[in-house]
This record gives sequence, structure tokens and C-alpha cells, in this order.
Amino acid sequence: MAVPEDPTFRGALPRTPTGGGIPEGELAPTERAQDPAREEYVDDLTTTPSRPLTDEEEEAAERDPGRQERTYAPASERVSKPPSPGDDKLIEGSAEPVRIDEGEPLR
Repeated sequence: MAVPEDPTFRGALPRTPTGGGIPEGELAPTERAQDPAREEYVDDLTTTPSRPLTDEEEEAAERDPGRQERTYAPASERVSKPPSPGDDKLIEGSAEPVRIDEGEPLR
């Protein structure tokens, strides 16, 4: 079965003057997501040994009680917090969407 000829086909598209390369100001895919300065900084941080603590820091670490254990209220003592102003409009569905940058309702 032969494919019917397309009457709108006029041949291949012409090449761009740059030869179809990368547009000006755009990085090649192999160079994207690379930051040599940041890579060097992170490498320095990860490979440099940590400095010893000063006497003051050691004393502070010895006196530090650490994090306190979390406490939770029993279910019988928990109280729901009151809704924030404007929450009732959201719950009822009567709130108008607001454009954040202008603070005005969308129309």
C-alpha cells in the first residue's frame, strides 16, 4: 500500500544560518546545572577537617542540657484552635480568588 502524497509538503525546512546550533545566550546541555565556584566551595567544606573546639565552646557543650523530650497532651485535653479570620469564607466557598501581587480580587 502506497502512502498518499501530501499536497502541502514543500520539502525539507531550510537550515538556520547558525547551522541549527544552540541559540545565543543558552548553555549547552552538557554545561547546564554546573557551577564551578559552588563546586569548589562545597569540596573545600567537605574535605577540610573540622577545627578543634575552643575552651569556651567545650565548656558550653558540657553545660548544654540538650533537647528536651517532647510532650504531648492527652486526647482528652486537646482543644481545637479557633479558625483564622477569613477561613469561614473558604469553608463556605464564597471566597474570591485574590491576586497575590496586587491584593485585589480576580474578575
